[in-house]
Amino acid sequence: MKKIKYIFSFLVILGCARPFDPEIEVTEEQPISIEAYLTDELKNHTVLIQQAKAIDAIGDFEAITNADVFVESNSGTIYDYRYVEEGLYQSVDVFEGEVGTSYKIVISIGSSTYESEFEEMLPQADIGEMDALFGFEIVQSETGETENEPKVDIFLDLTFSDEESFYRFDWNATYQANTPSQGSTFCFTDVNQDPPRVLEILKTCYVSEVAEEFIKLASSEGFDAGSTNKVTVFTVDPNKRFQTKYSPEITTYRITESAYNFWKTIENQTLNVGGLFDPPLSPITGNIQPVGPATDRVIGVFEVASTIRKREFFLNSIVGTRLRNYERDCDASEGLPIPFSCCECTFLANSDDIRPDFWQ
Repeated sequence: MKKIKYIFSFLVILGCARPFDPEIEVTEEQPISIEAYLTDELKNHTVLIQQAKAIDAIGDFEAITNADVFVESNSGTIYDYRYVEEGLYQSVDVFEGEVGTSYKIVISIGSSTYESEFEEMLPQADIGEMDALFGFEIVQSETGETENEPKVDIFLDLTFSDEESFYRFDWNATYQANTPSQGSTFCFTDVNQDPPRVLEILKTCYVSEVAEEFIKLASSEGFDAGSTNKVTVFTVDPNKRFQTKYSPEITTYRITESAYNFWKTIENQTLNVGGLFDPPLSPITGNIQPVGPATDRVIGVFEVASTIRKREFFLNSIVGTRLRNYERDCDASEGLPIPFSCCECTFLANSDDIRPDFWQ
């Protein structure tokens, strides 16, 4: 059967988009993509339902707006969902999933119904310290020469439980930014261009960033029960981020094996670059299946997870070398326009001069 690539916009409601492009079989009806999350956090939980489109189709993904959605616990409690916007459904009531309870999702679209098996919410992960390790990686420059670029690995101490366990990670971070010419007007070189606001000389901004196109998984497979292991969650370029202080927050989700297998398949296909000797792409299905007369292909996941959020603050003293910080961006000797952000830190993307409540 002919195959074609589709793109799905799997939106992690906690923050970031994860586009991926698996090869799947063409059918008369384009597959339905479903992304549903239920955690032990007290909030409105969400489900994203879209109609997938072929890569050569015109237009964006088609939001499915007429679905009936509910989550059911193994004790018979029903949690209804309502449509919000752009294929997004939200639980009518604020509630929290309970560890030890199993849940399933049921979605009806017209005469078709799709549902998951009951997924148990497992106990939270045993998380120890978060730490940062400075080092270098060898990269190839545009001229073909190799260079040592600084990096910082952010990792967690994770103790695996006595039984087989599976985890997914997400992260966001905030760092202090002090631009090199804060308060100066030399960035505004056009004689007819005035600074958009009064520029303060002494100002510190706080820049926020979130994980993008990020999948990080871990499992206890191959490790001794009860052993503690350092799991590198993500790596960043320390320039700018470690000018003064860097504060990452990592969310650890203890997920079920079916959710882990779903994300692992996506991760493998993301890493598969289509080389001659790459393994063939695996079909992506997930733990949501059509029931009864429904025949549409479903690609999606109902992730039931307990969570732990951990934040740390790292000073620039962990970086053992002088950083470039804003030297490349704000070098006036090249004759190029100087970014406004070199004179006013609030022009940096995702920055604010209001100190976050959590900041130490």
